[in-house]
Amino acid sequence: MKDPGYNLKWVYKMSSNRTLMVLPGDGVGPEVVKETLRVVDWFAKNKSISFNIKEGLVGGASYDKYGTPLSDETLADAVDADAILFGAVGSPKYDGVDFEKRPENGLLRLRKEMDLFANLSLLWYSPLLLTLLLLNLILSLA
Repeated sequence: MKDPGYNLKWVYKMSSNRTLMVLPGDGVGPEVVKETLRVVDWFAKNKSISFNIKEGLVGGASYDKYGTPLSDETLADAVDADAILFGAVGSPKYDGVDFEKRPENGLLRLRKEMDLFANLSLLWYSPLLLTLLLLNLILSLA
């Protein structure tokens, strides 16, 4: 295998698995998250970097199952996690839903309860960019 040009030796210093909360959302979210989890799986198989993965529902998927865009249980799991992999929420399917129950309010509640103010949305990506984003996540947890 060709040398990628960066050193991953620091990664082996992770002493224990961290919890990654996966919230695929709805719309294109589950498809994007599925591909991102392939990268996480690659790191687990090839670089001995793994996460305890917990999954939850948010947005329209949560609304369809629980009648709310973010359940209290999912919020508690997200607060307890070391990192969150968030897909996307919102779809024309939910345009007629009361404002408080709209899929976007799941994301807004997460931001409020966790005192977060920003997110990263990619318009264009490459496998290298996704890898670098994952490495950034791992660095922040180390």
